Amino acid sequence: LLKEAEFHAEKREYELNRRRQLGLSSSHHSLDNADFDNKDDDKHDQRLLSQFGIWFLVSLCTPSENTPTESLARLVAMVFQWFHSTAYMMDDEVGSLVEKLKPQFVTKWLKTVCDVRFDVMVMCLLPKPMEFARVGGYWDKSCSTVTQLKEGLNRILCLIPYNVISQSVWECIMPEWLEAIRTEVPDNQLKEFREVLSKMFDIELCPLPFSMEEMFGFISCRFTGYPSSVQEQALLWLHVLSELDIMVPLQLLISMFSDGVNSVKELANQRKSRVSELAGNLASRRVSVASDPGRRVQHNMLSPFHSPFQSPFRSPMRSPFRSPFKNFGHPGGRTIDFDCEDD
Repeated sequence: LLKEAEFHAEKREYELNRRRQLGLSSSHHSLDNADFDNKDDDKHDQRLLSQFGIWFLVSLCTPSENTPTESLARLVAMVFQWFHSTAYMMDDEVGSLVEKLKPQFVTKWLKTVCDVRFDVMVMCLLPKPMEFARVGGYWDKSCSTVTQLKEGLNRILCLIPYNVISQSVWECIMPEWLEAIRTEVPDNQLKEFREVLSKMFDIELCPLPFSMEEMFGFISCRFTGYPSSVQEQALLWLHVLSELDIMVPLQLLISMFSDGVNSVKELANQRKSRVSELAGNLASRRVSVASDPGRRVQHNMLSPFHSPFQSPFRSPMRSPFRSPFKNFGHPGGRTIDFDCEDD
């Protein structure tokens, strides 16, 4: 039932692309009075079928800790796709009816999912979720990796106005997205992500339900107490954002870099102190053994049982294995036999 809204969204997107090619207005709202606005067909509108899916969802599918992961993930992923499919609907009677379902029912249901199964919530928002969570939208089509990443970010963008993306969820998913963009998107296609990421990281409007510092917190935290390899990864993410002309406050950047330099120095000092401590422990052990030779005897008599394995250097019997050094001549003309029974 939720997928019924996808057909209308695809038809609308097709019309938008056609208008772009003809040089007409490409605004979503420019279609409000176009061929799609037919009130006679409202009662047969496929968007209305999706509201029955929402009612079934909130009344029969209450999430709990015991809900099977695969079943819950498929439902959550399809709800996210439904948000994306109904994001740019016409401001008509059906559109208003479907839009009211989001704050009344769906966001509360998603908040319950986040409270009881946070892992499922995060997994469905990752760039590469488990196979059973790849439901609806671009997952049902044959498209490139770049298209999947771009559509996935658009899906997250459609969830932001409804406060579905909390700070804890944001900090879990955004490192994965930036790393996927950095490693899987060719340089000549990187500009395709400028629009969606600029809306998500808008420092003036700040669409996320938390502060600007918390928005970039998943990057800045990697400069505090982490080695240079982790800091390098965070720098590469900042490089991706700068390539897309996404503004990062200068004061925040200076704070990140200062924390990074101080952390590298502190970690280097900690390594030096550990090395010095280990060297001191080894020296003290050598001094204690040398000053008290009886410690060696005590060490050999720790166990009351005799070991079944005899040392080759203390064996009372002649070893069947000849030493490889016995054939080397001694300066005095004698051969050295390490297996001899002489003291």
